Amino acid sequence: MLLHPGENPMKFSWIKQAQITPSKYESKLPEHVAQGNITVFGKSCGTLTFEPVQLDDSGFYPCWLQGCNVNLFSHGTYLQVYKPTEKMIKLSESTKNQILPAEGVLLIRCVLVPSVTLLFKVTKSQYYD
Repeated sequence: MLLHPGENPMKFSWIKQAQITPSKYESKLPEHVAQGNITVFGKSCGTLTFEPVQLDDSGFYPCWLQGCNVNLFSHGTYLQVYKPTEKMIKLSESTKNQILPAEGVLLIRCVLVPSVTLLFKVTKSQYYD
């Protein structure tokens, strides 16, 4: 949320909107989320810092502005947190180093040799025609 310098200061606070039940909403920040304020290109910006970010931090975060006879919510931001995917196959570095040369040999046998052979046959047939 941006505030212009020189204007009357506005208070801002971030909230996390979460639906508890179909008719009940919770509006507060988790304890591990800190609000801050930085200046970017001469404009004051409200920030949120998640230390550490957690899966249940996913949600809608609007900013509540108060001041200058104005009380309103910003459009907000939706944060989606994903769990990192686990490796399906765990290979050691030495195993990877053995696989790479084998892939090179397969590439030569399956792609380059047939391609060169086909190119040679096409060139040869065009020469004799």
